[in-house]
Amino acid sequence: MTITFEEPTNAGTADPCNPGDCIPGKNCVPDIECSPANHVALTATLTGNVGNCPPDDHKCQPTDCIPLSVTHRPAGLAMAEPCVPDIPCDPGDIWSCAPAKKSAGFLWLDLTRKCQLECLHCYNASGPDGDHGTMTREDWIRVLDQAIRTGVEKVQLIGGEPTMHPDFADLLSHAVSIGLQVEVYSNLVHVKAEWWELFRQPGVSLATSYYSENPPEHNEITGRDSHRKTRANIARAIGFGIPLRTGIVAMRPTQNIERTTGDLVSLGVLKVGVDRLRRFGRGEGSHPTCDVNELCGNCGDGRAAIGPDGSVTPCIMSSWLRVGNVKTTALAGILAGEEMARATATIPKRVAVDPCDPGAECRPDAYPCQPDA
Repeated sequence: MTITFEEPTNAGTADPCNPGDCIPGKNCVPDIECSPANHVALTATLTGNVGNCPPDDHKCQPTDCIPLSVTHRPAGLAMAEPCVPDIPCDPGDIWSCAPAKKSAGFLWLDLTRKCQLECLHCYNASGPDGDHGTMTREDWIRVLDQAIRTGVEKVQLIGGEPTMHPDFADLLSHAVSIGLQVEVYSNLVHVKAEWWELFRQPGVSLATSYYSENPPEHNEITGRDSHRKTRANIARAIGFGIPLRTGIVAMRPTQNIERTTGDLVSLGVLKVGVDRLRRFGRGEGSHPTCDVNELCGNCGDGRAAIGPDGSVTPCIMSSWLRVGNVKTTALAGILAGEEMARATATIPKRVAVDPCDPGAECRPDAYPCQPDA
């Protein structure tokens, strides 16, 4: 059941509690008057986020907190993160309380649709004419901070080409500073000198796509003279000791997957995944649009994606299955919400190993479910 309510007329006053002022069973305490210490401040800026939590060092208790089913829509924000014991309440921060249970351990942060390349099969049609969307640096920082509170352990910065986002370095550094593991999925066509130091930090790894050991074939797939640059930077990353995995998309009969894999192994790459062409974006061709059968089957299972506009989906390839937006709603509420559950339920689960990762379960921390962006 979802409980919705309007902004009260006497929030935070010393008048007796009225039914219209309060969240049922939460912020009206029996036999006492309303006050800032026991009343949720439902202002236009939503200055309070938990019921009954006084503005001091009081520890949240389960009875203090707003359940996931309670939402506040007038201000365009949702109060969807309940508190857990031993987490200090901050009534001045609508995003501060952690969720009662972990709902995802991995997030794709899809920073941009801009990319130097224009791959024939790109599932989100990124390219030189793409943009960075509407998420600001502050939006992404808030997402990272919420992610660590919700139990997320690892994020992948992807796109487009994530290093082309103007705040890429700041976002990577912040994610590492708060304890997140970070994988950067880059085409490795252009790597600034200072980025190598970022990539060498503990907890940071790289992933990239490599389509053929044959330069003309690789370049034809990417639409640019990219083979020599990507290959050289793969070798450089290995030389620096940076953890790196690669993905090969098998999309044409002329590709020699065995030789391409051998080329990568000769460079020192230890993890090489092979995926089939997924019929999305420029790879869709004449295939029906938004076909859930093209997904690997593990979308939304302990993972989710956030796009350049803040939309949350079960994975980066299921962009039409939008279940909320982090610009208006707290991340924990989206991940644990009914819309996410409904969207995930529409995706066929794989009872056997999917071609997404031959020989192993398709996991974002293993080999690529999404070898390219």
